[in-house]
Amino acid sequence: MIKGALVIIFRIKGEKSEFLIIENKETGNITFVGGACENDESTKQAAEREMKEELGLNSDQYDLVEIEFKYEFVFDDKKKERVGQEAEYQVYLNDLTDFFGEIIKTDDVKSFEWVSEEEVMKKLTFEEHKSIFTKAIVGQLA
Repeated sequence: MIKGALVIIFRIKGEKSEFLIIENKETGNITFVGGACENDESTKQAAEREMKEELGLNSDQYDLVEIEFKYEFVFDDKKKERVGQEAEYQVYLNDLTDFFGEIIKTDDVKSFEWVSEEEVMKKLTFEEHKSIFTKAIVGQLA
């Protein structure tokens, strides 16, 4: 079983929530920040590493909030090197409303953008990410 983390990043602008989605440079998938644990990392350490690798953010610049559910799935052909392997990713929320640093596009990311809830649902590559997103924001941000 591959363990990992998925981070839903959001900010409040006025009365609206915006969410950060990324386009993976290698695959072209539109998703949230995240990835598998490496070596003996905890899921939180994996989330923090991915935040650094994908957006250039250090763990002292934000607070991750672990939410109650995990994302369980089997890799499909969109991740060719892991097709058929089972995985369990812990889901985290990251509120960047009061963040004044700079988010950078790293070598892992083709692009990123802040979008509305509706745009998240239109743009995400993986249907299960849409389901996770809905659970996360209804349960935590509503």
